[in-house]
Amino acid sequence: MPSPKVLVSVLNWNNWQATAACLEALQRQTYHNWQVVLVDNASQDVPEDLLGQFPITKLIKLPSNRGYAGGHLATVRWSQKKGFDLLWILNNDAVPHPDALSALVTAWEQHPDALYGSITLKADGTINYGGGSLVQGNQIADNTYNPLGGQPYEAVKHRLVKRPVGELNGASLLLPFHIIRRYGFIDTRYFLYCEETDYCHMLWEKNIPSIVIPESVVVHQGAVSFTLNHSLEYVRTYYRTRNQLLLDKKYGRITNKVIRKELADYTDIADFFIRHYINRWRGDTQQHTHEYYLRYFRILATFHALIGIRGKYVAPEKFLHPTN
Repeated sequence: MPSPKVLVSVLNWNNWQATAACLEALQRQTYHNWQVVLVDNASQDVPEDLLGQFPITKLIKLPSNRGYAGGHLATVRWSQKKGFDLLWILNNDAVPHPDALSALVTAWEQHPDALYGSITLKADGTINYGGGSLVQGNQIADNTYNPLGGQPYEAVKHRLVKRPVGELNGASLLLPFHIIRRYGFIDTRYFLYCEETDYCHMLWEKNIPSIVIPESVVVHQGAVSFTLNHSLEYVRTYYRTRNQLLLDKKYGRITNKVIRKELADYTDIADFFIRHYINRWRGDTQQHTHEYYLRYFRILATFHALIGIRGKYVAPEKFLHPTN
């Protein structure tokens, strides 16, 4: 019987150095029946000489930045009727250990109706993600997120076991194509952050568990693209704040009343925004502090969660060369 055919989707945005390290690590995988699609989320340039160094089956250049799920959706659409069994979503700033893919595929062969995720480590060998909330049946039994996070992997790896969890880390996810065909793909309206958690939650409700696989390990630098410019931290703050609130609203963990209270807790919020937009209208080019803009995008994100705004709102590309 032939081994399952895996399509690897790697998404790049202006960080070819990290992408090259990821593609190089893919070539060291002990599992060999895979092909890679590289999706470029409208980077400023695409180094063709770098691409020639790696066995990339398909390069998809998107005309605009479509975010995490939107970028990987391009891979899913390209893959139709090409006979792939599994989709491995792998962050471009993730370097998988040689057995990472093999362990995920083995888990699928043992339990074909689930999602599967890796253990992720920081560069210093501590755990970035070691498994989230414990799930028994369809209920969260332990609401502790990532209890082994920050601990040395070598010291606690004996405590890592294959188990159903409430959420998986989007840096390394294995999705069976038959589940995508039946239930759909990850919601693209989050743009950045929380979309994989939403997908796990949505599939719990359809009795499709999320399983963390301790034998599958990747080193995940995490948010490398946000280091291109310090102002990109505003983008990160906006989407993390907004999307976590949207996710919590969707699954009944908080209400609009709670979000309104969060807005009320920001002192002088009306005055803050009125002054901000009056200054913009006047063309006042005064330089505000980094903390000022972090506060601005945090409040804006909370307000947008209250009124239900989704999708791409704060464009990362506008902060590559910020004017303020």
